[in-house]
Amino acid sequence: MNARSQASKILAKVIEDGQSLSVLHRLAEEQFEQTELSQIKYLTFVACRFFHRYQAVLDQLMDKPFKAKDTDILALVIIGMHELAQKDKADHAAINETVEAVRALKKDWAIKLVNALLRQWQRMQAEPQEEMPWNSDIRFESAHPGWIAKRIRKAWPDHYKTIEQANNCQAPMTIRVNRLQTSREAYLQKLELAGISAKPTPMSPDGIQLETPCPVNDLPGFAMGICSVQDEAAQLAAVLLDAKPSDYVLDACCAPGGKTGHILETGVKSVTAVDADSQRLSRVQENLDRLNLHANLIEADLSQPDWWDGKLFDRILLDAPCSATGVIRRHPDIKLLRRPSDIAPLVELQSQIFSQLWSMLKPGGILVYATCSILPVENTLAVDQFLARHSDARRQPLLPALEALKGQLLPNEQGHDGFFYAKLQKMESGI
Repeated sequence: MNARSQASKILAKVIEDGQSLSVLHRLAEEQFEQTELSQIKYLTFVACRFFHRYQAVLDQLMDKPFKAKDTDILALVIIGMHELAQKDKADHAAINETVEAVRALKKDWAIKLVNALLRQWQRMQAEPQEEMPWNSDIRFESAHPGWIAKRIRKAWPDHYKTIEQANNCQAPMTIRVNRLQTSREAYLQKLELAGISAKPTPMSPDGIQLETPCPVNDLPGFAMGICSVQDEAAQLAAVLLDAKPSDYVLDACCAPGGKTGHILETGVKSVTAVDADSQRLSRVQENLDRLNLHANLIEADLSQPDWWDGKLFDRILLDAPCSATGVIRRHPDIKLLRRPSDIAPLVELQSQIFSQLWSMLKPGGILVYATCSILPVENTLAVDQFLARHSDARRQPLLPALEALKGQLLPNEQGHDGFFYAKLQKMESGI
């Protein structure tokens, strides 16, 4: 019950204050023991994941919404409704524990209301769901905010159901083997000896997907940098960059450093990694320290050139700031934090950084443009518009799996996240 009440407080900060769930979880790690922390994380994840589904129901059941100061009570109701719908535990236990959490928040006035809402929802589980007034609400059907669901359905009319389903599931745990220390085959054997079931990823030559997620410290050699946690789709950045050891490489928008580490693990000697967020840049350094690798880290606004010393790069990875609509399953608070008004400024920023970095690339050099978005306006349309403005840019072939949807990977329930890639070469003058 303490975990439940604490989870409701965290959710209130996400919903009302716009705080990141990952940041709030890191703060919780300093306050709670592992067992309670695991329960807090689970409850906050499922509440964010299915918030809009149950909000659509509450809009019908309640005469007026909860006040902003009582968002923690709303969060508790959402958690309880999900447990009743999924049969995570006995109905009476789900209701009683939720009511007790209300008491723990010292909001006794809400006890009767919460109890009544949950019991009403419990009774409705036995009735024909297709007759419920919220059944036709896109929020209920998709468990997404309406505007995101509409954009996904417009962009991917043949794929939206599998996208929504993948977004509403827990992502698998995928790791990247540090090829400077071992091979994927050898590390798979280490995992087998440790009793951890796993299989190689189909696209990334360094990727391994675990059958069941586990704490990172259970992974053999993790503390010594023998492996890192990284989704297979994100691992393709270094694969597509295909940098030689002697290349001068820029990793733009590098935090938290997964791709930086991977580039260095391919044998590249000189990497400059740039990000605008100093706190996130410190996480890049932490990751590199664990891997015993080095990059030149710079805090800077990549839409401006004032950080650059004028030396042209052989390879540039631009992992552009984006809507993150391809990684919703890993960061379900995106459903609560992202707004429709965010997209246009993001597209403008992407365009500014794209053009700025192109001027820093050597003729003959390669720029890989990447986002963890599945919205065409940030991906295929952005690249098409860039090519129309830059006559010296030429598309280069991608991996076969990426070519199918013109560089777009859609979230796969049993595999990779949603990601977009384009690989461009800067042509010599006059070509």
